[in-house]
Amino acid sequence: MFATLRMASRTQRWLIQAGYCDSHHLTIYMGSRLACAFMGLLAGLATSGLDSPVLLVGMTGLGFFLPRFALKHKIQNRQQRIKLGLPDALDLIVICIEAGLSLEESLARVSKDLRHTHLDLSDELYLVSREMRAAQSIHSWDEALSNLSLRTGVGDIKTLVGVLIEAGPLGIVGVLHAYSDSLRMECQHRAKAKVIQMVPLLLLFVIPLLLVVTLGPGFIQLIRTFKPVMGH
Repeated sequence: MFATLRMASRTQRWLIQAGYCDSHHLTIYMGSRLACAFMGLLAGLATSGLDSPVLLVGMTGLGFFLPRFALKHKIQNRQQRIKLGLPDALDLIVICIEAGLSLEESLARVSKDLRHTHLDLSDELYLVSREMRAAQSIHSWDEALSNLSLRTGVGDIKTLVGVLIEAGPLGIVGVLHAYSDSLRMECQHRAKAKVIQMVPLLLLFVIPLLLVVTLGPGFIQLIRTFKPVMGH
C-alpha cells in the first residue's frame, strides 16, 4: 500500500478508493493513460491524417482521460457497495462488542462474516483491525479510523469516524447503535424516493401496456361479435 495516506497524491487516493492499494498500480494507471492517448492519436491520424489538428488533439485528449473516467466510475461503484453493507456491519460490530470483544477483535470477526456478502467493506474492516492491532495508543487508534475514511472516501464513514473519534473508546456502542439506526432510516427514505420517481414512468409506459394486454383480446372479440350485425 502507499506509504502514508495523508501524504499521498490525489491520484494515489483515487486508486486506493477504487481498491488498488499497491504502489505498482500507480505505474499501471499512468501507463494506461499514456497508452490510451497514443491509441487516440493513431485513431485521429487514421481518420483525418494531419488535415484536422483539432480532431487529433481531441482524440488524444479523450484517450488520455478515458482511464480517469473509468477509475471514477469504479470508485463510485465501490463506494456504493460499501454504503450498502455498512448498516449490517455496524449491527454486527455492536453485537460483538456487547458480547465482550474489543473493537479490534469485533472488526476482525465482522470482516470474516461479511467476506461473502460485502467483500469491499470486509477488506476495509480487516485493514482497520490490523492497524488497531499494531496501535498501542489512543492517537494510533484515531489514526486507524481516519485511514478508513481516507481509503473509502465514503461520506457516511467519514461522519461516523469523526463521531467515534470524538466519543472515544468508551462511547463506541452508543455511537454505533445510533448511527446504524440513522443509516437504515436514510436507506428507507431513499427507497421511498426512488419508488415515487418511478410512479410517472409506470403511469406513462407500464399501465397502458397492461391495459392493452388485458383489455385488447376482449375488445377484439367484441368487434368480431358485432361486425356481422353491423354488416346487415
